[in-house]
Parts: sequence; structure tokens; C-alpha cells
Amino acid sequence: PPGGAVGAALGGAPPWRRGRGRWLAIGAAVAAPALAALLAAFVARGGGAPAPAHAAREYADGVVARVVDLSGPGRDKIESVARDAAGDLYLAGFSGDRSRLGEVALPASRGLERGFVSKVGADGRGRWSRSFTATTKISVGMVAVDGAGRVFAAGHAERGQLDLGDGRRSVDGASAGFVVGLSASDGATLWQHVLSSAGECIVRAGGVGPDGNVYIAGDQAGGVDFGDGVPRESAGPSPFIASYTPEGVVRWVVAGRTGDNARGRVLAFDRGAVLIGGSIAGDVDLAGARWKTGVNRAAFVLSVDQASGTPRWVHRFVGGSDVWAIARAGARLVVGGAFGERFEAMPGQVFDVPPAHGHPWLATLDPVTGEPTWAIDLGRDEETSWGLRALVPLPDGRLVAAGSFAGGLAVGAGVATPNGESDAYLAVIDEGGAITSRAVLSGPGAERIKGLGLVAPGVLAAWGCHDGITLGGTAIASAGVAEGFYAELRLDALFQ
Repeated sequence: PPGGAVGAALGGAPPWRRGRGRWLAIGAAVAAPALAALLAAFVARGGGAPAPAHAAREYADGVVARVVDLSGPGRDKIESVARDAAGDLYLAGFSGDRSRLGEVALPASRGLERGFVSKVGADGRGRWSRSFTATTKISVGMVAVDGAGRVFAAGHAERGQLDLGDGRRSVDGASAGFVVGLSASDGATLWQHVLSSAGECIVRAGGVGPDGNVYIAGDQAGGVDFGDGVPRESAGPSPFIASYTPEGVVRWVVAGRTGDNARGRVLAFDRGAVLIGGSIAGDVDLAGARWKTGVNRAAFVLSVDQASGTPRWVHRFVGGSDVWAIARAGARLVVGGAFGERFEAMPGQVFDVPPAHGHPWLATLDPVTGEPTWAIDLGRDEETSWGLRALVPLPDGRLVAAGSFAGGLAVGAGVATPNGESDAYLAVIDEGGAITSRAVLSGPGAERIKGLGLVAPGVLAAWGCHDGITLGGTAIASAGVAEGFYAELRLDALFQ
């Protein structure tokens, strides 16, 4: 289906939304009778290390349909979510020290973040949870599942020792990316590639395309080998897209070159093309196009052919900006992100913000040429706002956009201001670019939405991290610096 990697990953209605049955509500003050069974259902793999903590709960406030909460005193975050044809849920991200499942403490991770992939059944019971270990920080930024039920994950680890389930290896550069194929039955590693060099490699996004192949995107420097024995040289971080068969064979790689700093942040699919968005700075060679952007980063979107990796088009925006989200909505290709100071979203349309401020923005591009057709600024001029991080199309052609903000956010009527350090927002945008409704997910600390998807008609999935957050009328406390969450929200109640 259209809508990019996130939309494809979360397509299909889960079984619990098809019938009249309801999940057992488990509130913060109610002990879960099945907690011990749920904990035992998680199978830890990878050096015998216990899995991160996940607890499935149901809330009956009219907005929240389901929550999966990853909690602990350290930093926890859900970075990516996928769902298979049976309605089973796959969660990926990182967990910090002493994460918890309910009141049951799991062994400490020595204060370091640990990457994970967890499978939760359509019935809410844990199937398995897989940890990727390292002597330094590690995070899983992508999980995806194909039509045959095969599971794929990708992420990166910092300098040190990395174990993906087949033994430890050294990460000699600043960071190394990785991509793995996993067994759907128990999470065992079926194949893997470690993307390392003397420089760095960070995998930030990915997914399974409509053609059934695996795609990852991010940035690299220092001559990374993506698994085909060919190093891609770049003096500074530069965006890349790499494609693999479901068995892990490299199909093609598109990698830029720069002596400065460029980042690949998001990947999406669009009618035979795979797209990457992000930012470029300095002197950059990307897919045969050379730019000099100056000191400030400039947003870009690159479209390449899925079959061959041949570039179709590339568009660079003018001014300090970044692309964080891409989605197809009807005939429109929509991109969004953040900008600072003077930003020319399209010819003749310039947005300005004061120095050291940033605003979220949206633009539509022609899918054939990449040229912009309209753009909007979602921020409030005199205040600081943060960026737009996720987009998902609705069946009627509208979009739901999400991100985080501090200061003021001009979405719909009036201006929203955060209760704490920052709040998360959701906004419905029609085909003409007008914002028709909005919702704010607030809390006392920092709330951030990483991704969005549709799991059933009228049910929106959102995930990321929070420091105490209110979803509809349901407050979820935070025990640490940040906790991961996955929530299914009823659209009609959320935006009423």
C-alpha cells in the first residue's frame, strides 16, 4: 500500500479490532493477574541476556485502544514498529539500565543502551524478545516483516564490541551499521551484515518494499562495505540507500560523497521508486548531482528505481532545513521536517524564523519531477517550535502529521503551548494543505513521537518516548529519564 515504509509495515486490521471482544483493562493501580505468564513468555536470546521490558495494557477512556509500555530508570525508546498478516506486533528500539515489565525488574545493562526486537502476539502475549548486545551503545532503528512472515531489523552500534547473535566483532570506527534477518518463530539470526569502516555508519530507517526486498537508509563515511566487498568512499558523512534480497544478498547500493556533513534520515516507497530524505551541508555529490550549500544544512529528497537503484530525480531545498518524513497521499507526495532561519520551501515562498529557533514544515512534491507544489509552516513565529517527525495518509486523502514542539505551535485554531520541556502533537491536514484538527499529547517532561501508522480503519498507531504523558484521558507515568511507548488511538475520539 502507499504511504511509505511505515504505512506498508502496519497495514491490515488486527484480530482484536474485528470482533466484539475487549481486552482486559489494566490500570496503573490494578495488578495484572497474567503478569507472571506474560513475563515468562518472553524468550531472551543473544549471549543469554534478558530481553527489554514490555507490557501490553488496555485503556478504556474512549481514545486509547492499546498501549505497550517500555519502562525503567534509564533511557528507553521505541524507534520502529511492524505488523504481520496475523496481527502480531514487532517493536524495536533501545532500552537502558534496569528496564521493567510491570513491577518485575529485569537484570541491569550496566548503564548502557541495548538494542532489541520484540514480538507481541495479536492476543497481547509476548512471543519472544531479542537483544543485540555491545560494549557501548546500540540501537535498532528499523524492524520490518514481509508477506512470508520473515523479519528484518537494522540499526547501529558505537565503537567497541558488537554481538548480533553469531559472535562478537570489533567496531573500529566511530560507529557501525548492521542489518539482519531474523526467524519469526524465535528471533534467531538467519543472516547479517555489519557495515563498518574506519569512519562511521548509522542506519536510521528502512523497510520491506512492495517488491519484497529489504531497504535501509542512513549515512556513512570512511569506505563502508555493505556486504558486496566494495567500499563506498566518502570523507565525511553522506547519505546512502542499500537494498538486499530477503536472503541477505546485496542487490545495489547508492551512496553519496562529501567532505562535510550530510545525513539520510527517512526512507519511503512510491510506485516503483524508493526515496530517501535528509539534509546535506557543504560540497556534496549525491546521485550525480553536485551542490555547495554553505554552512547550514539544506533538506533534500532523492528518488531511485527500486529494481536497479538508478536515480530518477533529486530535489534540494534552499535554506537551513531537514527532511524527517515522507508519505504518498493520493496523487501527492508529501514531505516534512524542520527548518531554521530563512527557508525557501518553493520558488517565491520563503519562511523566516528568528536565529536559534526552528519550525516544523510540510511540502508536496511532484512524484515525477520532485518539484514542490505547495508548502506550509506549522510553527509560531516568535516562539521556538521543533520539527515534524512522522506522516501517515488516511483513506480519504487527508494526512496525519506528528512531531514535538516547545514554545508555540500554530496548528489549526489558536496556539498550543507545552506543559513541560516539550509536548507531542498530532494534526490532520486536508488535500489543500489546511489543518482541520489537532491534538496535543502532553506531559511534565519531554514527549516525542517517532512514527505513525494505521492499524485498522479509524485506529492510529503512534510510538516514540515520553517522560510522563497523557494519551487522551489516560496518564502514563515515567520512572526514568525517558520511556518508550506504542499506543493505538481512536481517531474519532482523539480529534473530536
